[in-house]
Amino acid sequence: MFLAGVLGGSLSNFRGLIKHSTNDDYEVRYNLSYYLRPVAGGVSGVIVFFLLLGGAMTLNVGSPNAGAVWTTLPGRMPYVAFSLLAGYGSNEFMAKLKDLAESLFALKKKE
Repeated sequence: MFLAGVLGGSLSNFRGLIKHSTNDDYEVRYNLSYYLRPVAGGVSGVIVFFLLLGGAMTLNVGSPNAGAVWTTLPGRMPYVAFSLLAGYGSNEFMAKLKDLAESLFALKKKE
């Protein structure tokens, strides 16, 4: 799942590099984000895998024994696809995780 997320982050990097080189507006100051995006994508892929496996997010794969489905290759493909998607949109994924954490763990404001 980490590798699928890294692949998604790398695809996002390629898309960004192509876009910025086509528009001729690439800036060197963004190099660090291009280096770190695959790592963030890999972490996002692992997080989405555990969210799906743990039941926080649901994924219907057509089997009543869904807990062990991910151990087979066909059963693993939806998890790989979601990990790749989470890696590709790792910035957006992390923003949604932050929103989720704020809503779950934030204290109510007293008025």
